[in-house]
Amino acid sequence: MSDLVAMKRVVLFFLFWSGLLLPASFAQVDATLLAQARSWEESSDWASAAACYEHYLSEHPSGETDACWHYAHCLRMLYEYRQAESMYLRVWRQDSIHYPDALFHLAMVRKNNAGYDEAERLFARYLLMDNMSRDTMLLQRAKMEVRACAWARESLRHPEPCSLERLPKKVNSPYSESNPRTEGDSLLYFTSLQPVTQSGQGASLGGYYASRIYAARITSDGIRTVHTLPARINHPKYHNGNICFNADRTRLYMTRSPVEKSAAGNTEIWTAELVDGKWQKPYRLEEPVNMPGTVSTQPCVVEEGGVEVLYFVSNREGGAGGLDMWYALRGEDGQFSSAVNLGRTVNTYGNEMTPFYDALSHKLYFSSDGYPGMGGYDVYVVEGGLNQWASAPKNLGFPFNSPANDVYFVCSDNGGRGYFASNRRSETALTDAVCCNDLYYFEKNTDTVIVRTDTVRPPQPVARATESSRKALSMLPLTLYFHNDEPDPKCESDTTSSDYHSTLALYLALRSKYMDAYSEGLHGADADSAREQIRRFFADSLEHGYRRLRAFFALLREDLESGSRVSLIIEGHASPLHSDQYNMHLSSRRIYSLWNSLLEYEGGVFVPYIASGQLRMERDPKGRRQAKPYVSDNPHDQRNSVYSVAAALERRIQIVGYVSEPGDVVPAANSGAHHPSGGTPQKGQGTPRGQVE
Repeated sequence: MSDLVAMKRVVLFFLFWSGLLLPASFAQVDATLLAQARSWEESSDWASAAACYEHYLSEHPSGETDACWHYAHCLRMLYEYRQAESMYLRVWRQDSIHYPDALFHLAMVRKNNAGYDEAERLFARYLLMDNMSRDTMLLQRAKMEVRACAWARESLRHPEPCSLERLPKKVNSPYSESNPRTEGDSLLYFTSLQPVTQSGQGASLGGYYASRIYAARITSDGIRTVHTLPARINHPKYHNGNICFNADRTRLYMTRSPVEKSAAGNTEIWTAELVDGKWQKPYRLEEPVNMPGTVSTQPCVVEEGGVEVLYFVSNREGGAGGLDMWYALRGEDGQFSSAVNLGRTVNTYGNEMTPFYDALSHKLYFSSDGYPGMGGYDVYVVEGGLNQWASAPKNLGFPFNSPANDVYFVCSDNGGRGYFASNRRSETALTDAVCCNDLYYFEKNTDTVIVRTDTVRPPQPVARATESSRKALSMLPLTLYFHNDEPDPKCESDTTSSDYHSTLALYLALRSKYMDAYSEGLHGADADSAREQIRRFFADSLEHGYRRLRAFFALLREDLESGSRVSLIIEGHASPLHSDQYNMHLSSRRIYSLWNSLLEYEGGVFVPYIASGQLRMERDPKGRRQAKPYVSDNPHDQRNSVYSVAAALERRIQIVGYVSEPGDVVPAANSGAHHPSGGTPQKGQGTPRGQVE
């Protein structure tokens, strides 16, 4: 028995058992049934609405056209394309005058059933209809779909070289699986929507459907075990799904919506922290991530320039169409900046969903029904980040895409292998779709070799961990930011006499200028959002970063006073403005500004440790080499190349390494200690490595 049939039986049993379909006359029965169907349809409960319409039409074989129309819509939303095709054809034959758009939807479900030739003819016929009541948006869509059908046939003839495997039944149930997320090569998280009862023992009359998060253990022999995550994550009163993790896996994000309410307007993003190896109780994110009366779902979190970026999907105001992709920046205090739309380069009048950002390749993968494609939702890829994109999205083609819906694409090795979800009936996708998603694993056949170069080094080992060193290590990476071409603009030197404190003071004085420049040319909500992004960056990244630096210096002092020998590893970065050579000098000067702050801290308390070699600093200037390709390098476009958040995130230094080793000598705290290169350390002199190795 199919999932949809089972649902219909449960719904009809409930209606009759509750007495909702037992009024005095058959006319009242019909009216009550249709009213209940409309109510469920308006709340997007497609299965319950379809059950009512099906029962009504079984009692009225000739069928009211309007009931057939609504039933066809529910079937299409449930991905029951063959039944929907039959019902749309019935509507078209009964009343094409009042239901002209039935021809468009008939063409769409024919396309979903891989009938590209017939679908193209139907779309062309729809465009030639002499009927002023056609939906204007569908007319535009039909023009696109004519091209899409031709493209789909070509894609089938030239498939992408890859191997594709449907995951085994340990993962793929008779119901619906989605949201694959990996932890290395040994663990696969995913979401599954399955029937449950009060006892949790499976489907039965009186049960309901709920989504929960699962974990599958992977070995060389394949998937070995599958288990649900604990109730703290899978709360029984909610649909739980769409899990993802931050870079160091100390924080998870997920989606929840109440089981007893419609998902529309009640789907929100939650988060939980990992403390002492245990996940704490998840809590709901506040505005501006979750907004009243709107959907916020499908989070994807990455780290860009030391800042956590949350990509997600929402139907809030200010978007390009239905569901759009947005991003928000997480501050050190856990608060998020205003949500920013990813822009109309990627978002369409249709729906964009299931974003996955590959930070290594700077590519965003997502699914959309707003571009020419093979089916309903196709997977696309675009290079860039935040709301700056290099070009229009590219369709991944067959077999990643099919006539059905292909969503939740995730990958590693620059797209070389990964997982996605699809409601295709077979791996080759040449038969009709089914109601529910399965998970697939893919490997591309490619000779491309990707060499990984992390922007943040893994935590360095602590040979003898004092309490101070443990706390200091936990603060890494510690990121500090700079204004454009600071310190010492238009200078070719590797060193500077400026310290970070004075450089930061100059930067903070430019707050209003940044807000004005980044919002220039924008109006209304867009201008307000741009100014808010800058405000949050200055508060959460600049000011908070400096407070963290002061706390780090205090821990460093304690560790040194205990006798430890400490080595700090500092990376310097620049935005893509200026040449490679110039940016290497600039990155080095930025590192030196931190060195100078160390020399001046608390009247020079670190000077003896530096002079004796007990405190060493290894500098690693990287220039523009790791700047994101989507950040503007146009000096004539200062809004994006200087004053945008994306550019500001590139101009930074990061303390990425902290090595604390036992030492026997604690130097006397006096300013007469000597620098290894001779004399007392001075600002802008010597080398930030102490003794050069």
